[in-house]
Amino acid sequence: MALALRLKPGLNASLATGYSLIFWPRFVRFERYVLRDGFSVESLRGFEDMTKGNRVAVEAVINHVHIAGIHCNVEPSEAQLRYLGRTLKDIWEAKLQHDFPDLRFQVEFNDEPNVDLDDYEVTCWQRD
Repeated sequence: MALALRLKPGLNASLATGYSLIFWPRFVRFERYVLRDGFSVESLRGFEDMTKGNRVAVEAVINHVHIAGIHCNVEPSEAQLRYLGRTLKDIWEAKLQHDFPDLRFQVEFNDEPNVDLDDYEVTCWQRD
């Protein structure tokens, strides 16, 4: 028996699709990097220059997502952002392992209390 997924009235399919790219992001190999799909080559080159080619630093900055920047109708609480960040960290670890079983990654979320809400972010980079 097939399972049908139906969106509740008022739920925006475009938003649901957009959220899927946060919760199950697309990562691509580009040169020696693994980056979230849709990155800017121009930004990549700028970060290479700023970090003197430090691959870890470049991947960390390009791959980061500010949790508070994810669509919200009201300002999220610290507890909500920390929960979402921990969840995204787990998801990204599974996704990277799924897509790149031959590589090792570090996925980070700064799960500290009492920081500015805009400072909650998740990011990842390849480990050597």
